[in-house]
Amino acid sequence: AFVYHKHLHRAFLVDLGSTHGTFIGSLRIEAHKPTQLPIDSVFHFGASTRNYIIRERPQTGARPIIEELEKSSEEAEGGLLGLPETETELDNLTEFNTAHNRRISMLGIGEDGEAAPRNRKRKKRGVTFNEDEEVINPEDVDPSVGRFRNLIHTTVIPTKRQRLESG
Repeated sequence: AFVYHKHLHRAFLVDLGSTHGTFIGSLRIEAHKPTQLPIDSVFHFGASTRNYIIRERPQTGARPIIEELEKSSEEAEGGLLGLPETETELDNLTEFNTAHNRRISMLGIGEDGEAAPRNRKRKKRGVTFNEDEEVINPEDVDPSVGRFRNLIHTTVIPTKRQRLESG
């Protein structure tokens, strides 16, 4: 198990008694004993071929980009996640989306962007049951069925040999 200690700000790896073990690099760690996981170390669980690497969070780079995206989305959307602000705008958007969906469903657009052919007739799929009960004799259908019934013979073989009585 991978455990991050929030007060020590360090990562630990604990093998919970697995059959195939837990490895830091190529060294197998001891079961039920937390082992500190150094930064940029490679670890994997058991016989898995998937390797994991613990990296330190970058101090700069990703944060300003994320904050910029959040600010631009709040300014552009007005904080309403793209929903119209007035009731009439909402009604117009709903009507437009409904008409758009109907238009798409009528076109029948396939994966290639071409209209799908609709002139194939579907076969009727259904199950019907015959109300009349018909009894069929197997010998009438196939004369080889039941031909050797009178040749069956049963023999019982005892497990122990009986002693022959000698004179």
